Amino acid sequence: MADGAAPDDSSPRSLRTGDVVGGAYRVERLLGQGAMGLVVAAAPLAGGPLVALKLLLADHLERGEALARFEREVRLVRQLRSPHVAAILDAGFHDEHVPFMAIELLDGHDLETELQRRGPLPLVEVADLALQALDALVEAHGHGIVHRDLKPSNLFLSGPPGERTLKVLDFGISKQQSVDVSLTKTHSLIGSPLYMAPEQVLAAREVDGRADVWSLGVVIYELLVGLTPFDGTSVGVVLGNVMSAPVPPIRERRPDLPAAFDSVLTGCFERAPARRLSSLGLAR
Repeated sequence: MADGAAPDDSSPRSLRTGDVVGGAYRVERLLGQGAMGLVVAAAPLAGGPLVALKLLLADHLERGEALARFEREVRLVRQLRSPHVAAILDAGFHDEHVPFMAIELLDGHDLETELQRRGPLPLVEVADLALQALDALVEAHGHGIVHRDLKPSNLFLSGPPGERTLKVLDFGISKQQSVDVSLTKTHSLIGSPLYMAPEQVLAAREVDGRADVWSLGVVIYELLVGLTPFDGTSVGVVLGNVMSAPVPPIRERRPDLPAAFDSVLTGCFERAPARRLSSLGLAR
């Protein structure tokens, strides 16, 4: 909102520089806004480094599922201690009814941006990024938490070149196994089609950590060749390819890769979850 516009107290869209959120944070600048949430950089009134505040837009406060997913992200991520998960530092309500979470403020950009800037990455760099992501996934899966939407835009490179740390973002549609299954309607698609595991297409709520391994395999493939293994002209075509199309051999697109790398991706792309690698197995 431009300076001088009339505020609408019912929506966090009205937040301006200098506004106080939850009685504890002063807004410094807008970082971004999506369909469901607003993110601002804010200074804690008690002192300390800036944080990123994520607020649920008022339009979604009447939607029980959106609010439940927001609250679930706070609950699940607070269980994790991996340095490769963006830490939730605080949570509360703004104006008594708008939920917010305070997240460590990251300096950098996501892997989607990295790919756009550089194109396919060297194998040694991709291997390091994959191991950092796996550190987060192994811990999450150990708690029974499944991310369900791994993709380059949810993997963030924080810090200066040469010292960058990968952070897994956006556990907003994650699930804890045996918890809150009612939040995912039967036959609903949860995730991004290009990165979605076959079992997510068939039964979105009946997945475990091996769905994340499939998605990470797609990300690894894309980081190495600049293309995802499954594509199409529509969502339906993409999902059909995810379900049954052969995986294009990565060494046909990157002949410099070692032959042993094919077996790594084969383990990620087993369509039957029981035959697919676990996150711990992939990390080893």
